[in-house]
Amino acid sequence: MVGIGGVVRYFNQVKIEMSIVTWPTRAETLRLTALVITASIVIGLTIGAVDLLFTEGFKLVIGG
Repeated sequence: MVGIGGVVRYFNQVKIEMSIVTWPTRAETLRLTALVITASIVIGLTIGAVDLLFTEGFKLVIGG
């Protein structure tokens, strides 16, 4: 079991590490967020289109 001193030491180390981190600017964050959302939509639409093609293809082959 970790004593209270270990917990305090852990959070002190977390505080030090967080101050060392190079945080992105607001503009970078917004740009990268837009990129991720756009990529997710494009990939989702692509997977949906491929799924639709396979579904319709199998319907033609099976006759359903």
